Amino acid sequence: MTASVGKVDFLKPIEVGELVTLIASVNYVGNSSMEVGIRVESMNIQSGETKHCNSSYFTMIAKNAEGKSVRVPRLILESEKEIFRFYKSVIKIEIEKERERATLDLEFDSQEQQEYIRQHYDVKINL
Repeated sequence: MTASVGKVDFLKPIEVGELVTLIASVNYVGNSSMEVGIRVESMNIQSGETKHCNSSYFTMIAKNAEGKSVRVPRLILESEKEIFRFYKSVIKIEIEKERERATLDLEFDSQEQQEYIRQHYDVKINL
């Protein structure tokens, strides 16, 4: 089951008539979750030119028939590229956890928030 879609980079357009190829890799495996990276390439059939059009990252959760999370098989890393992808995923997870902790610590102080916004952004606040 797809739990979330992370960063999606649209790099180049896919033209009508081009052959589209999706290349997926399991970048990270946790207990019941995994990150799947998807690279989209298109090829101009007449010229043979291939271009990287899109990259995205999906977090998938393994569920059993009752809908409960289940453990996924361990990932076997067999290349430097796979190690890099796994490590990059771990870093992204840690950064996201830290971001969540930071936003949970925010207090509801409208005056302070309004002042910060006015000082740093070109907006008008009408309350």
